Amino acid sequence: METMAKTILVVDADAARRAALARALAGLRPGARVLAAASWGEARGRLARERPAPPVVALTDDLRPDTLMEAEAAGVVASLRTPADLRELETVLGFLDEKGFLDERGGAWS
Repeated sequence: METMAKTILVVDADAARRAALARALAGLRPGARVLAAASWGEARGRLARERPAPPVVALTDDLRPDTLMEAEAAGVVASLRTPADLRELETVLGFLDEKGFLDERGGAWS
């Protein structure tokens, strides 16, 4: 099975943890684009500027409902809490690979 290109967004205020996660993810998912941000404000700006290809999966230290709604509006399809459980992340990414997440318009199925 071919792995879809994905964007993994790491949003964590802890700079050392954010950098370690980004490095680990780049090694574990070489076909994925890894973006790192210290806050959701910074993450929204990066998503708006860089317009990564969907789907975008976020690892974040902020899972408040309002933050999750903003993330979804910015194109994030799944958010997992940091510190990351990489098995859980692989499960989510594998599900997206297996199900062919995008429809013909490039949007997410529901």
